[in-house]
Amino acid sequence: MSDYRRRGRGFLVAVVVALAAILMIGLTPAGGDSPAQATNTPRIAADYRSFFADSALEGTGWTTCAGPITYSIDVRALRRAQRKREIKRVRWSMRQWARAGDLRVRFTGRERLRLDPVSHTLHPADGTVQRDRHVYISFVREGVDPLMVDPVAGLAMPARVSVAEREVIGGVALFRARHVRKLSKVDGRALKGLYLHELGHVFGLGHAERTENVMHPTVVRRTELGAGDRAGVRAVVKSCSG
Repeated sequence: MSDYRRRGRGFLVAVVVALAAILMIGLTPAGGDSPAQATNTPRIAADYRSFFADSALEGTGWTTCAGPITYSIDVRALRRAQRKREIKRVRWSMRQWARAGDLRVRFTGRERLRLDPVSHTLHPADGTVQRDRHVYISFVREGVDPLMVDPVAGLAMPARVSVAEREVIGGVALFRARHVRKLSKVDGRALKGLYLHELGHVFGLGHAERTENVMHPTVVRRTELGAGDRAGVRAVVKSCSG
């Protein structure tokens, strides 16, 4: 269920029940592909779904025509020794999706962000207006957001949309800090898989059906985009020639 409310020249997508965007932990990890799965590339490549599928905003996506998508990260909820490590992993994950979708991304640095626990969205803590073509990312302490409790590990979505152009102009990604702190040194692959999955929602993808794809809801250790992931992000991103 979504609540679309006008904010400036766009809309805020306040996903109250965002099951398509939530990744839960403690689920089946990714395994190796079976021969039958590996040889069925056309079917795998068709395994993607838009975040806005079956809604009034279907066909909406980021565009390659404008400047880079910028993003900032609030890491205050992590231990000091972990912050650079997790920023590096998030930046790596952003680059995977950007390359697959022929998009440009640029990290603008750390930023103090304020969480709205009702809409599950992030805002600059200094009160400045949300920036266009920007993704706000934060590691969230336990209990701050009612959805960000065990077993949920992350939540993400396209958060602002210019309806007239059917263009995404903002995104948000939340990661449960306690989960990240626990895995930061012992299972970096699981965290990369988590970041890839949630950022896939930010780039416009819903869940996939096959475990070969990062966007499968129960695969949390896959660190390579599958054929469906790559085909999906190319399909939902709006190219200049489209």
